[in-house]
Amino acid sequence: MGIVDYVIGRLRVLDASLAGHASYRVVRHSYQQLNARDGQRIAAAVTYFAVFSIFPFILLLISLLSFAIDSRDAQQQVIDLLSGFLPIGATGVQEVIDGVIAARGAAAGLGILLLLWGALGWFESIDQGVNEMWDVKEARPFFIGKLFALGMIGAVGAVMALSWLAGIVVGIVSGLVPSVAGMPPGLLELVISIVSFGLIFLVFLLLYRYSPRCQLSWRDVWLGSLLTAVLWTVVRSAFTIYVTRFADFSSAYGPFAAIIAFLVWLYVTHLVILFGASLTYALRVESQGGDVDGRRAAS
Repeated sequence: MGIVDYVIGRLRVLDASLAGHASYRVVRHSYQQLNARDGQRIAAAVTYFAVFSIFPFILLLISLLSFAIDSRDAQQQVIDLLSGFLPIGATGVQEVIDGVIAARGAAAGLGILLLLWGALGWFESIDQGVNEMWDVKEARPFFIGKLFALGMIGAVGAVMALSWLAGIVVGIVSGLVPSVAGMPPGLLELVISIVSFGLIFLVFLLLYRYSPRCQLSWRDVWLGSLLTAVLWTVVRSAFTIYVTRFADFSSAYGPFAAIIAFLVWLYVTHLVILFGASLTYALRVESQGGDVDGRRAAS
């Protein structure tokens, strides 16, 4: 018991000595805010909503793309897009989408509207979770909440479209650049990584700028969004290594392994989103000279 007390005492001394550094205060405040608002429970709740919303969202993307291109091509485009953001790879995404389409089939007309309505719940729960981290308790009016969730879907769709277009441009350039300038292939991979990171940063920037129901400027959220994008990229890489080298979901879950890995990744992603919201909140408190005990920064 004496050793435990000694370690706790040393940790308190270390905490007090580091408290003079703004970066440490921000990280500590972010962690405290996440715990104080029960971030793990909220992340689990958002993942629960995602279970019922993300598959309709995937079908919605496929159905909308099917109006412009062949349905199998539309499915492949969605697989290529999602595999760039998910750590389970194109094969895992293919298994998930094949299972969803086999169970639900394609959608058209009224079916698309129903899929859209089903997808709104996921984005509404993300919006609520971000506001919880900002200590904003009042919910949006019903129809305003639906419209905001619809706007979030539109923003995500636009970012995915940009990612798709960027992939097409890079594919065209990759066929021209080596013969024109002798540029090494690794440089193109670097460009793809930078573009992907920029799009992820854009998603977080829009989310943290418009989701909290308080007055914010771009200056208030850009750093938190950038750090969250970095954190998400690092966590994604670590999760990919864990899934491919250490975890064996197949032995435990059999044919459901890809879906289970997908859902675990959703939970981790939601934790990152909520921590990023707490981080953005803490950065604003610190920039305004606020305390680190959770005083509300919203005005």
